[in-house]
Amino acid sequence: MKSCLILLALLLLASAQCPGRAIPNSDKSKCLHLFVTKTDFLLADQMCRLIGGHLVSISNVEDNDIIQFREQLPRYTGRETAWTGGNNLLDYDSWTWTDGQPFNYTSEGSELTTAVPGFNCLVISAMGLWFQAECFRNESFLCATDSSMYDHIDSSLL
Repeated sequence: MKSCLILLALLLLASAQCPGRAIPNSDKSKCLHLFVTKTDFLLADQMCRLIGGHLVSISNVEDNDIIQFREQLPRYTGRETAWTGGNNLLDYDSWTWTDGQPFNYTSEGSELTTAVPGFNCLVISAMGLWFQAECFRNESFLCATDSSMYDHIDSSLL
């Protein structure tokens, strides 16, 4: 019985792993991938879709903190930013995420408005703050994929 419980725990841990340098979100349901290649918002979103995901949506302070930590890699400065999936391109009066998740959390200290024409896409800074940006600006970007898509991969290969 004890060995069955240990095996079950190992299987659960293996299924929560993310490939390469990707890191899990707070509930381990997503793998977060940082792409340092700088591109505009729409191309970043397309690239995330090509790997089976979306630009990252941030629904709680824990995920914001994980992403903030990810952004503070040695090659980044405190002013470096990356695209998230936040935007108000389809409806200038409300913010949405590209993956359709509800926009019900905003990072403390961030002020989002719908009154800034042309600044319709959302970046996160290395300090965890969110800023509105022009969507054609070139930025690094964060993709989120379902962690379950890696379940079939041998965890020793990750």
